[in-house]
Formats: sequence, C-alpha cells, structure tokens
Amino acid sequence: MLQELVPCIVCEKAVVYYAKTTGTLAAATYIAIHPTYPSNFDGNLYNAIICDQCLDNAIQSKRLLANI
Repeated sequence: MLQELVPCIVCEKAVVYYAKTTGTLAAATYIAIHPTYPSNFDGNLYNAIICDQCLDNAIQSKRLLANI
C-alpha cells in the first residue's frame, strides 16, 4: 500500500497518511474545512490532518466547537 507523509496542521509533525481512497490514518484525524461568507476563502474546500496529540490538546483546552 502506498504511503505518504502529511504534516499535522497544528504542530507540523509528519504523520503517515495511508491510502487516500480509504482515508486510513495512523494516530491522526482527517478534517475538512469549509469556509463560509464573509471569509475571504468562502466557497473553497480544504482538507487537513491533525495528529491525535494536537486534537487532544484542542479538546482539553476547549478550543473546538462541538455539536454545532
């Protein structure tokens, strides 16, 4: 299986990104960012990877919006 290293969007530590077709990751989460109006990026779609450690830090510090 082809592997590609993709950096975490927060800490930039490279994580192993496995098959793009299945989205399987090692100790990381795939996220999609959908900017909306009035953002300058409105209408674009961005994909990123966040490692488990950075995701846990964001959850514990309550920097994430949940259940919106």
